[in-house]
Amino acid sequence: EVAMQIGDLGITLKGNIVLILDIGTLVSGKVDWYDIAFMNGRVRRGFPADGIMPYNLFINQKESNDDK
Repeated sequence: EVAMQIGDLGITLKGNIVLILDIGTLVSGKVDWYDIAFMNGRVRRGFPADGIMPYNLFINQKESNDDK
């Protein structure tokens, strides 16, 4: 599991790009949830951690260019 930090970009399983606003962890230290902001400005608190992956602009941009 890749650790994300506040301010990182993430991508939901539905493909929405989000900004990490806060991180909630369990006593064990494992990330349990994120507070996120969608690109349209909507904020969602307590989004399940397993529903978000890190978003890498360079990798995703290259994959997009390879399709052309």
